[in-house]
Amino acid sequence: VQSKNTKSLQNLNIFNFNIDICSYKNYNFNMNILKKRVKPIENLTFASIMTAITVAFFAILNFVPFSFLIIILVFPFISFVVGKVCKKRYFVLFFISSVLLSLTFSFYDVSNLLFYLVPSLITGFIMALLANKKFSIYMQIGLATIVQLLLTLLFVPVIEIIYEINIINDTLKLFGLHTYRHIDSFVIPFMLFLSFVQTFVSYIFIIMCSQKLQISIIYKDEKKYFYGVFAAIFGFLSFIFAFFDIIKWINFTLFLCSIYFFVLMMIDFKYKNVVEIVMLIISVIFAIIMYVILFKFIPYPNHICVTSISTLIYGFYYSIKRGIFER
Repeated sequence: VQSKNTKSLQNLNIFNFNIDICSYKNYNFNMNILKKRVKPIENLTFASIMTAITVAFFAILNFVPFSFLIIILVFPFISFVVGKVCKKRYFVLFFISSVLLSLTFSFYDVSNLLFYLVPSLITGFIMALLANKKFSIYMQIGLATIVQLLLTLLFVPVIEIIYEINIINDTLKLFGLHTYRHIDSFVIPFMLFLSFVQTFVSYIFIIMCSQKLQISIIYKDEKKYFYGVFAAIFGFLSFIFAFFDIIKWINFTLFLCSIYFFVLMMIDFKYKNVVEIVMLIISVIFAIIMYVILFKFIPYPNHICVTSISTLIYGFYYSIKRGIFER
């Protein structure tokens, strides 16, 4: 009886050992799938796999209505992974292959290719370059968002020239917003916001995979006073442009930029510092006062941009406090 029990126990141990080996192999596979590629065959294989994934998502984008709301969030992350894991020349191969193969699903209409895929892939590669240059994640998000917006705006007239279709106006008509009188003031700011959301979600994926990608996420800038400098500049420009109705979208775009850097200052806000709290309260109160006084003198709908004076005041204090004049 004892020998039988011993034998069964050995079999059980062997079985557990086999499970451990399998789980260990799976663990190694999961950990190594995003490691840096060195050999040409490794680069080529990984780039090919990511190309297939990109083309598959693009096919869904073309055939499933409104799928762009989710899928465009994935493209920059895929591109970032390729740019981070593979050598640069293989990223070029990945980019060209993805675009050419995606053409098979959009040969009759390349608007999705130019408006969604190409800008997203380029932005993802820029994100990888910024990560290699050790920029903080906040600066990476800001710069990548601007790149995404500029690339999108670049391809809008290209699509209009090719197909005589204004994709922005068509989108507004789709949601019934084209009849709104002041819609021109919000189109580009809204595109900037969408670019930010796309970039932000991509960076959430990046943070989740940071260990596997073997990258260190930098959350603090050495020269934080840049937050205050940019907040003050964008806040001042937004405040000035609020008085004019010539370029309808620029003041809201500047306003969003000032808000972004204002949020970065709040992340670094010292809640136990009485002076910081007082300066923040003063800047907010002054913005409210300016809003009430200047309401009748500001063309509609620019009124909210007057409150950007708060980012000017607090940004000026913040940049001095964080050592802009210190060597």
